Amino acid sequence: YPPLYFWIFGSLGRIVHWDGIKAAQWGAILTSAFLPLFSLWFAKACAWTKKEQRVALLIAGITLIALPTDAIMLKPYEVAAALLCVLWIISFIGLLKHPSQKLRLILGVSGGVIFLLYDFWFIFLIPAMLGLILSNALTNKRRWAALSADIKSFAIIGCLTTIIASPFLLPYLMDLVKLGQENYQVTYFFPTDAYLSAPWL
Repeated sequence: YPPLYFWIFGSLGRIVHWDGIKAAQWGAILTSAFLPLFSLWFAKACAWTKKEQRVALLIAGITLIALPTDAIMLKPYEVAAALLCVLWIISFIGLLKHPSQKLRLILGVSGGVIFLLYDFWFIFLIPAMLGLILSNALTNKRRWAALSADIKSFAIIGCLTTIIASPFLLPYLMDLVKLGQENYQVTYFFPTDAYLSAPWL
């Protein structure tokens, strides 16, 4: 898993002398408590209007209320990254409509932070970005100018995200090149160890 969440609460746990269980519990509690505030801060940083900022708070609140408690307690970094991805892609739509160098920088840096929280959501985020870029170009009267500006935004954001995520991404890629990819859950699974009570199994 990407290490940012564990870096933060592992370091905090070391300072206040928490064991692993307490660090995990307090990590989930503090993440849940500060996620709406962080969502509001992110919306303000991306120049959302007051009404849009309230929508960001609403999205955060619905996320925390609608999800099962165990999902938040067991893997709060997945929940936080998923919520931030929603706010992030909304801000990206705003960038396509009104290109801004400042917003490109904010999205690039925050994209790296999201990747360091939980990288899986990028499987959905990148195709969504490309689809939005294509849609914006097709619906814009200045099609090629819009496409050029959007590709520039995509490249800048991608470079910044990669740089911020490099403490995790580079060692991971080097290990893939050197060792290949192994699914160890399958490698060390022995069918004879599985207790299956159904007669046909």
